[in-house]
Amino acid sequence: MSVDSVFEGFKELFRYRHDKNQFEIVFNSLRQTLESFDEGQLDRLSLDGKAGIVSYIKDNKCNQLFDIVNKKMIVSFTSYPERIEYAALVAENMVNQTFPADEIVLWLAEEQFEDKEALPKLIKELVAQEKLTIKWCYDLKSHKKYFYAMQEYVDAIIITIDDDINYSSRTLEHLFCGYISYPKSISSLRTHLIVTDDKEVRPYSYWIKECDGYIQTPSMRLLATGCAGILYPPAIFETEFFDESVIEEMCLNADDLWLKALEIYYDIPTVLVRAHDGISVREGSQETSLWNSNITENDVQWNKICQWFKEKTGKDILNDVLAKHPKDGKAMNEILVESYMNEKMITKKKRNESNTRFFEINEKLKIAYEEKSEINAKLQKTYEEKSEINAKLQKTYEEKSEINAKLQKTYEEKSEINAKLQKAYESKDEAKAKLSEIREKYKQDKQTYKEEKKRLKEKIQKLQDKITNMNERLTKAESFFPYRVYRFILRKILRKQ
Repeated sequence: MSVDSVFEGFKELFRYRHDKNQFEIVFNSLRQTLESFDEGQLDRLSLDGKAGIVSYIKDNKCNQLFDIVNKKMIVSFTSYPERIEYAALVAENMVNQTFPADEIVLWLAEEQFEDKEALPKLIKELVAQEKLTIKWCYDLKSHKKYFYAMQEYVDAIIITIDDDINYSSRTLEHLFCGYISYPKSISSLRTHLIVTDDKEVRPYSYWIKECDGYIQTPSMRLLATGCAGILYPPAIFETEFFDESVIEEMCLNADDLWLKALEIYYDIPTVLVRAHDGISVREGSQETSLWNSNITENDVQWNKICQWFKEKTGKDILNDVLAKHPKDGKAMNEILVESYMNEKMITKKKRNESNTRFFEINEKLKIAYEEKSEINAKLQKTYEEKSEINAKLQKTYEEKSEINAKLQKTYEEKSEINAKLQKAYESKDEAKAKLSEIREKYKQDKQTYKEEKKRLKEKIQKLQDKITNMNERLTKAESFFPYRVYRFILRKILRKQ
């Protein structure tokens, strides 16, 4: 956002709403102020709250305007384990505002979260991205959202929200515009009107809920309700009232009432910034809400608060201020209250009828969601069974592939064996042929051997006969004398040699 674009926007608005003769004087001062602003401050001046800003320009209070837009803005809220999932969505909602805060702080009680790491994934992501800060504290229930922030961020604007609401993307923008116009008031987007008579405050059940009759009108009788968002100017309360024991004793479940009492004590009015758009509560977040108990306990807790301030100050300051505050005009008389109560009864009856229909529809939706959950559970179970069957089929296919591979290998081995058998059969036939040939040859050789044996036997017989004959002849020769002489001489000769 540039200085020129912001400047032109203010010039057009000023010409329309104010005296044209003042234009030159006022906007010379504005130009000098805008040139000292950075881009973030210029963005803040480009909001729909220009009408409030123009009053500073007209009164030549640009330095005060600079101080206002330069304030740090803190969004502060709290939660507990049963609603922490919804708090994560609210935190994301605050991050995506058209007019972002300088810091978003979530206060959590240490005694409620034993495991500090067991937080929703979205919260962890926002913390990691430095878009959300988590601070741990003592459990003061709903008071946690302002109690610690106002003490730690003394010079900052504090905006409190709830953890169960769908907020408009312009919530922070609307609240800041209210602050610019009414920097000494509490800016709220939803208020109740505290009903009084001439003497005292009427019971809580008489108060006008979600009152839109005081838009852009600061009033002490407006009660800012936290669910739609409340902006507190910096350092509006003294530290003496930040007493945990007092809060726990009197109004632990009524932070709005305690803060209203402080506002009355310090004479700080509340302003309804714009007409209330209604509350969009996140589905399922009210199962553990304090809303139902607050309806019946508010009067009890308000009386306790009034009594405590009466003992502290010596007078019934809360009831006195509300019943007779001059800024609010005449107090509401009995006739008006009676008329209001009649209308309220009719409205309540219609609301009860609407609530009945709403609850019936909710019950039907609940049954439908349960049936849907059952169907989804069955579908999930079917998907799981299908996955198991597919896994088994896959395993079967793999086993089949393995078996086929083994069979293929077996067939190949069988083919090899058959080939070897074929070769063996062929070798066997060859061996048989050779064996027959050998047998035939053996028969022939055997016959030849027999014949040769017979022939040799006959030859040996002849030789034996011949030897026998020669032996006989030799025997005869030895007996012959000349032969013996001859043998003797031959031996002699042989010995000499």
